[in-house]
Amino acid sequence: MMIMSVLDDTTTGAAAAGDGTEHSDEQPHEEELDPYAVLFPWFVMGIGTLVYYLTTRYFHKVPYTAIMFLVGTLMGIGASLSGRTDQLTISMSLWSDINGEVILLVFLPGLLFWDALDVNFRLFCVSFSQLIIMAFPMVLAGATLTACVAFYIFPYEWPWMLCMTFGSILSATDPAAVAALLKEVGAPPRLKMHVSGESMLNDGSAVVFYTIFSNIFLHDLGIGLGETYSVAEGFALFFRMSLGGAAVGVAFGLGLVLLLFHLNRRLDLEENVVQVATTALVAYLSFYCAEISLGMSGVISVVLCGITTATFGGGMINSRSLMESFWHLVEHMLNTILFTLGGVVWGSIISNSDDRLAKFQAKDWGLLFLLYILVNVIRFFLMFSFYPLLSRIGLGWRWEETVFVSYSGLRGAVGIALAVSLDNEVFAASDDDIARDYTSTLFGHVGGIAFLTLWINGTLAGPLLRMLGLAKPTETRQRVVQKFEEMYTHHMLDDFVHLLADPRFRHADFAVIRHHVPELKDLTIEELRFAVERNKDKVATSAYKAPHLQNVLSYLLAAKASKEDDTVWAAEWSSHTSAASDTYTSSGLGDYDFEFTDDEQLASKEGEEEDSDSIKLTNELRLSFIDMVRASFERQVERGELDARQEDGALYFALLQSCDFAADEIVQGHGLQGFEATAVAEVAWIDKIDLAARRFLRPRKQEYWRGERGNSASFRALRFDVYRSLAFIEAHRHAQEQFVDLVQDLVEGECQDENVTKRARLILLESEKQVAMAENLLQSFDPEDVCVLVSHMFCAILLNKVARVAERLQTAGILHEKEARGYLEETEKGLHNIEFCATHVHPGQHEIHVQKQNDAEVTRMLDDMKSISFQRRASQAVLDLETAKQQK
Repeated sequence: MMIMSVLDDTTTGAAAAGDGTEHSDEQPHEEELDPYAVLFPWFVMGIGTLVYYLTTRYFHKVPYTAIMFLVGTLMGIGASLSGRTDQLTISMSLWSDINGEVILLVFLPGLLFWDALDVNFRLFCVSFSQLIIMAFPMVLAGATLTACVAFYIFPYEWPWMLCMTFGSILSATDPAAVAALLKEVGAPPRLKMHVSGESMLNDGSAVVFYTIFSNIFLHDLGIGLGETYSVAEGFALFFRMSLGGAAVGVAFGLGLVLLLFHLNRRLDLEENVVQVATTALVAYLSFYCAEISLGMSGVISVVLCGITTATFGGGMINSRSLMESFWHLVEHMLNTILFTLGGVVWGSIISNSDDRLAKFQAKDWGLLFLLYILVNVIRFFLMFSFYPLLSRIGLGWRWEETVFVSYSGLRGAVGIALAVSLDNEVFAASDDDIARDYTSTLFGHVGGIAFLTLWINGTLAGPLLRMLGLAKPTETRQRVVQKFEEMYTHHMLDDFVHLLADPRFRHADFAVIRHHVPELKDLTIEELRFAVERNKDKVATSAYKAPHLQNVLSYLLAAKASKEDDTVWAAEWSSHTSAASDTYTSSGLGDYDFEFTDDEQLASKEGEEEDSDSIKLTNELRLSFIDMVRASFERQVERGELDARQEDGALYFALLQSCDFAADEIVQGHGLQGFEATAVAEVAWIDKIDLAARRFLRPRKQEYWRGERGNSASFRALRFDVYRSLAFIEAHRHAQEQFVDLVQDLVEGECQDENVTKRARLILLESEKQVAMAENLLQSFDPEDVCVLVSHMFCAILLNKVARVAERLQTAGILHEKEARGYLEETEKGLHNIEFCATHVHPGQHEIHVQKQNDAEVTRMLDDMKSISFQRRASQAVLDLETAKQQK
């Protein structure tokens, strides 16, 4: 409403300003209104984003396109009844009056090409005989029966050719919503082919029949459009349009295959983008040439172009994911705009405004519901009439599939595009009220059928699919899912043990972990023992790190009695790791002073002056190290250890910003820095924006634990500091390892410059200085708060890791979309509960851990959290470099 008001005020103000001029009575020229046309599609896309959010969160069963059609209907009714002339209504009017051929050229290629390109060619070939019968004889029969309803039952006295045009439009089905449902539930491939294959071909045949009958109707109106045909000419035109369109499509498909063959640099991202753009070019060009230049079927041309490309060039696509993402984007945008546009036109008709002579009255609504019933009856009648033949050829046909395909014949994109095209052609070419009344009433019924089939058939298709047993998992499928659940738990245990070996999670509280990860709630010592052994077998001996199990074992030993062997193993492990956890070998890092403030002091520590070449070398190595740190942040995101959306994106933003800051400081001649920059986002994002936004976005604000220390924003700031420090330390740890490998390669290779070793030593010390700053920040917080936050971070990483297992199995086709979505939604809930956890004392948490008062224990925990292992690695790296140099 606010957007509408602003637009209205702008236009009203402009009109008011013009009232004082001598040209105030003149209407704006058409070219002055053309820029307004840009507003409608993007306004609709904005509404579509909100609708998508609501349908995926709260209204799963309602098709997205059905709601967008309803939104367009309300917009059309509102614009017609209000009589407003703001920018949005002008833009809607421009789109509603768009040329009919332009509508077909803009929408149909983008909606049809990907379905054809993604087709299963083997199943398509096997079922081709069935699809041909469903696409041509059945479509013609359906169009004729629907025309009989319009001619003999409707009181409109439509000409027979208009009735056949009406029947042809309603013969085109839209499988988008049903195809998404079949993919989601993992329906049999044969059923998917029946639905998608029938739609692709019958869209083509419906458009051919529509072209023939609408041309005759427009010619008979005497408005200077269309042409008439004899019976022989009609059949000749039919074969020329269908077979000629197929030939054009095959020719363009082969040309596209040739282009894909030459655009073969898979590792060049730009070339992959050009490949995708080329498919769009050929798809739209094939439609244009067939439809406009040659007078053939553009729809059939696009479909055959896509199928030809899939058959001969499917393996030449460099990036399948990029191709799929692009065409899904195109399909989403075109469906959003087209269904909303159809709703706008339908809304203007049923609103009975003065803009149209035709009035959609009570009798028309009654006829619409009667038509809806009869259209479904006709489809069921045709499907079962051809059932004896269809069940014996191609892929075969079961009666349950026949029922579902009959019911799921939604009317949508193609039918709406054809009806809008016809209505706009007549309104643009004729002032005859009777002719305009014909097409307006026709579109009123076409829009009504699209609305009813989308909302009724589309919504109930899922329950019908399950009732017919077509979506019921077989025993084999149930065993597969059961095996996955075992694998899911198996992966979670392995990741759990692997994470416990990370120094960051030495003090992760198992009570917090099992509270937020239900799969670990009933963990036994035996399961833990096997997971530890598996982890040890998987990791190389040189890289193996024993997990920190003291905290976990203290809970498990206090629980129900375990097997004697497991209890002995747990006691031995606990005593061994407890003794080892407090024993650290001297790293030798204390020999170096961390209070250096500039490069000159560090250089003087080495007893030499920095020359120009050394400075350049040092800076180049520093920049390489920063690139490694940046890559490490991205690696943490990929591995599920860092959520890019954490703290509303502020955390990831701050970490990447620290890399940019460090690189800029290096270019200006300073040493390796960066940790200070991670704090910049805290004030800008946490304290200011977050508090204001959450008052509106989350009115039911939750109180966090330790609320007496401050409001929720204060706690979020604490969490932000802890998480950025841990992520920063981990990134530098990994970058140090990568940097050591790089420098060793340089020293052992042709370079053999001992100055490289000295510069590398300097950079490692600078990195440790930054790590020490992060560790000092952790020391400044209450260790109890840090412990709980670290445990929360552990849970989030664990859930993200196992979620990626479900994603990989879905991509591999092992899990169906609906099955994987269930696991992913549970993961999302778990992550949400972690983010808004209001529990300080989690169930089962030891009282001694909650109310720890022993200063010595607190000091020991803080010392452990200083990550001495990082310092040991840096010093060891220096020793390794010097040893390698001596050996050389």
